[in-house]
Amino acid sequence: ERRPPALLRAPHSAAMKRKAAAASSAPPAKAGRGANASQPPKGPPTFVLAPGASGQAGPAELVALLEARGPVRHVSGRWNVARVEANEGAYGDALRGAAADAPGPVVMVGHSFGCRVVAHLLRAPPGDLPPSVVTSGALLFSYPLYGPKAPGKPGTDRVAPLLELPEGLRPVFVSGEQDEFLDRRDWRGPKAPVGGPALQEVVGRMHCGPTSRVVVVPGAKHNALKVAKKHEETARQLAGDAVDAFLEDLRQ
Repeated sequence: ERRPPALLRAPHSAAMKRKAAAASSAPPAKAGRGANASQPPKGPPTFVLAPGASGQAGPAELVALLEARGPVRHVSGRWNVARVEANEGAYGDALRGAAADAPGPVVMVGHSFGCRVVAHLLRAPPGDLPPSVVTSGALLFSYPLYGPKAPGKPGTDRVAPLLELPEGLRPVFVSGEQDEFLDRRDWRGPKAPVGGPALQEVVGRMHCGPTSRVVVVPGAKHNALKVAKKHEETARQLAGDAVDAFLEDLRQ
């Protein structure tokens, strides 16, 4: 029987803060196997950010969170939003370019549409990726789980690639509690789970669900780190702790 994925929510009291701290310090699950058999180097990480559909650099809040932990590389050019799989080559090239001079592991990071690109690549990572590229997991910020319309044409089902991720991978999902891409009850039905429970339900069906982590940021919409001032510290702490836990797993 599968264990449910770890779910971190914002603490609303001192007791809940202690519980959240305990949960985030729990022993990490063993890393899954990727295309790279060798262990990534132990130096500081380099993040390769796959941005949203606009192809811009990514939210300033996310870039700042990552830059506090290592350099951030960006994918040049615009995405082919009609065919997610068509972008794997461009993202793979960005990973190889970063690995050429990165002193430590090269970590995949997706934001919004970029999460879909990363997920497609993680299903079967190219065998020619350098060993410094981490293929045992990724950081997925604001995965757009449900689009404005129900899936119809091939490639429009945003859940399917996640269900194809192999057992043992360690993806980290960070999403806003009020993200419209975790709702869409207009076509999913009025009783469909939304927000964190919607994401949790899908992750619970993934082969790598037991080794996944789900972080829900209170008060946030699609940009999980852009919140009201009263939630800023909580958002940074929740997302930062999840990233740090992922990086610590790489050092094991």
